[in-house]
Order: sequence, then structure tokens, then C-alpha cells
Amino acid sequence: MCGIFSAIGRRNVVPLLLEGLRRLEYRGYDSAGLAVINGKLQRVRSAGRVAELKRSARARGLNGEVGIAHTRWATHGVPSESNAHPHVSGGVSVVHNGIVENYEDLGAKLRAEGYAFVSDTDTEAIAHLLELQTRDFVTLLKAADGLPIIIRLLDLPLHEFLPREDDVTDPRVRQRIAELKETNPMLGHRGVRLAVTTPELYKMQIEAIEQARTQVPANVSIMVPQVITTEEALIVKKLLKGSNMKFGVMMETVRACMRAGRIAGEVDFFSFGTNDLTQAVFSFSREDAEKKFLTTYLERGVLQDNPFEILDVKGVGRLMETAIFWARRAKKEIEIGVCGEQGGEPKSVLYLHSIGVDYVSCSPFRIPIAKLVAAQAAIQSKSESARSDNPPE
Repeated sequence: MCGIFSAIGRRNVVPLLLEGLRRLEYRGYDSAGLAVINGKLQRVRSAGRVAELKRSARARGLNGEVGIAHTRWATHGVPSESNAHPHVSGGVSVVHNGIVENYEDLGAKLRAEGYAFVSDTDTEAIAHLLELQTRDFVTLLKAADGLPIIIRLLDLPLHEFLPREDDVTDPRVRQRIAELKETNPMLGHRGVRLAVTTPELYKMQIEAIEQARTQVPANVSIMVPQVITTEEALIVKKLLKGSNMKFGVMMETVRACMRAGRIAGEVDFFSFGTNDLTQAVFSFSREDAEKKFLTTYLERGVLQDNPFEILDVKGVGRLMETAIFWARRAKKEIEIGVCGEQGGEPKSVLYLHSIGVDYVSCSPFRIPIAKLVAAQAAIQSKSESARSDNPPE
């Protein structure tokens, strides 16, 4: 049990932070600390009660208009200044209330990445994780070099972020890993469902992106995977409050496509995830289908093409056309894209252009042919439009 307080204003918030901690001291009084921003991140911590922190803050002349503060009841590490919150990694400062069950495994991986730990707490791992994510985004934004970029938030099933059960000795962590196992993880606890059950994951990613943008100005849009309903999208949209980043969703479930008009009213763009959408429409697992029976289907003419390589116009395509119709009826200017292998296949690109898709995203090696075919489709459309406007006499 700990006390956490934060403040933002147009004057020095340090007195507010200290008063907030004083009132929360009943929740923990073995150590305390605060961090503020005044051009740069500044932090002060102390062992003992909040009164000790107050003396240290005054001695340092701490001053800032944005700050966080924490008074601690120790769960990991003895009461000391080094174990007091906030913990800092690079330009990231974190306070936390709770227990990070796999912090030792996280610590081992972070040390391998070059991070040094100066406390015995589990929370320091969170600070390093957030800094690591920020560093990754900074690298990404630099590589974009001013080009617009869409970042899809976490999509993989939750259990894939955890260590293997055989590699863990702590019985509590082993039990938690067992609890998170799923019978069919690709249809389970993944994508936006993580944001609903564990909003801290998406919040951390969004904060890391915003932090990266302060270092590398960039035109960034956020995209949320596996959406089935507007309510899910709104939960994540609230995490973007105050941000100027565009907000969109992946259309990779049948229900999302059937509710495209309603979803379009709450987003700036959406992108069809044709790999997952094809699996959903066909009720195929791609890995199993391609290994076990899809070749037979193609040889015997049950299917004309591999739907994971060439877009299935008659099934998946019709569903996409329905979604686009209702989306543009609700919001005419909404931007619509496609993300998946089919987005780099020539016949698929021509079809996508014909139904009003604005852009495609595909594997790097497919980009040249996708650009060429998209250009040919655009030229052909203009030519046909000119002929219709000027019919022969």
C-alpha cells in the first residue's frame, strides 16, 4: 500500500505534491520522493517520513510546473533513499503501487540490454521498460525522416509477453503464467482486449510515443488492432486525451466490418487487416490450412487462389465493400487502407483501388510492385473518367 499524488499547473507544484503526500502518509511512511519537470527532469527522495522529503526538497530549491510524488510502504527492498520512488531511467520517471510479479525476469532481460539497476525494487523495471520502448520509438521516428507513420499498438496474445513456465522458479509467477494460458490464443486475449483488461499496457505505449515525439517531431497516427465494437475504440481513444495524433482501428473482425458506419464516426481512419480478416471469413487458421489442406483445395479446384496471397474478392472483398459503403456514408472523408500480404499482390491492388481503398501497406519486398500497380490503377481510373466526361460524338 503506497500513496501517489500528481499535479500540473502554471506555478510551482512542489508544495502541492508535498501536501498531497502528507495527507496520504497513512498509506506508507518508510520513504518518499517526488519528481518535477522544469526544462529538465529533477528528482528528490529520502528515507523516512514526508517531513524528511520536505526538508530535502527545500534544500535543493526544487521547482516545476508538472510533477509526481510517492510515499512508500516497502514490498521489495528495505526502506532507503535508493529504493524510494520515483524511479528514473533516461528521461522517464515512474511511481507505482502494486507488485510486478516477473520483475526478476524482466530485470535479467533489461540488464542484457545494458540497463543498470540501482535499487532492489520491482518498480525500477517499469521505468527501464518505458525508457526502452521510448528509445525504440525514437529510432523508428528518426528512420521515418519526416514521413507520416502509423503505429499499431500491441497485438500479440498476452501470454507471449511472459517468460516460459519452465524458465521461472518463483511459484507465484508460474501460477500466473498458467492462468494466462489460452486454448486458442489468436482468438483470445490479444489486441484491444489487452487495453480493456490491462489499460496500463496501451497507456505505456502511448506515453512512450509521445515522449519520443518530444525528441523527434513526427506525424504519427495510432492504430488499434482486433476491434469488434465502438466501445472498445472509445476506451483507447480516452487514453489519447490531449494528444494531436490521429486515431484509427484495424478492421480485421467480421463484426467490425458490419459495424463500420458506427466505428467510422469515432475514428480518423481505419485499415483492413486482410490476414486476420481472411482467417475470420474462411474460418481457417492460416498456418494449419497451408500445412494440411489448402494445397489440396487448390489442386482440386475447390478454391481458385490461396486467399492469404490473393484477396478473396467474392467473400472477403464483398465484406470490405459493405464496410466501406457504411463507413463513407457516416464520414465521407474517412481514410481507408489495407494492411496485409494481399496489399502487395497486383490483382488485389487493382481490386482495392476499384472499391475506394486509399492506401495499401505490405511487406517491404512487395512495395515496388504495389506502388507500380497502384500508379497504373490511378492512371487507368483518370483515363476512364476522362472518356466518360467526353463521350464520342
